Amino acid sequence: APKLRPAIEEWKRSGEQQRRFLQGYDDKHRPAREFHSDGALAGSGGIHSTAGDMMTFLEANLHPEKSGSLTSALALSHQIHVRTNGGQQGALVWDYMANTGTYWHSGATSGFTSHAFFNPRTDSAAVVLMNTAPSLFSPDLIAGHIRQRLSGEPAISLACNPPEMSTNALPSRASALASASVSPAGCARRWAMVLRRSSLARFAADEM
Repeated sequence: APKLRPAIEEWKRSGEQQRRFLQGYDDKHRPAREFHSDGALAGSGGIHSTAGDMMTFLEANLHPEKSGSLTSALALSHQIHVRTNGGQQGALVWDYMANTGTYWHSGATSGFTSHAFFNPRTDSAAVVLMNTAPSLFSPDLIAGHIRQRLSGEPAISLACNPPEMSTNALPSRASALASASVSPAGCARRWAMVLRRSSLARFAADEM
């Protein structure tokens, strides 16, 4: 039988991998220190990957039946175990939006943010990787736009002018503001207002 390696061991990138590893940046676009974790949380934020490899992973999740010995494990990871308000549900690895049929997962470490999703209903998937700290213009926002485009829904605009929101209009049904020249700070304030209104609208819908 193959010998199992220790659960926790030091891992170092090869010279080629180190050359390909992107520098991460904080919210002020200053170089950020690389994230390291050990102990029980060593695997949290410990994956080093490429967009291509992530798409291979998402393709396997879209079609577990084609994954050979991993078929049952992938199918198990899709089973729903937690249900919350607003149609949000949780599987072993993924969050799940029942209304759209989308499995998704996002995260951030020092200087990096990401969002991946796949949808068996539309046979679509995408991953957004950014070497910057969390900000208003985030992988979550970009991935949401991509998902809406792929599913044929009205997509939230990624322009600096965010969509106008009301308590009865969620982002997927939002109308765009008239275009205008806005400073980065002004753009951030507009997005903050939109996201706050969106959260209030979703909370109100959940309470109905």
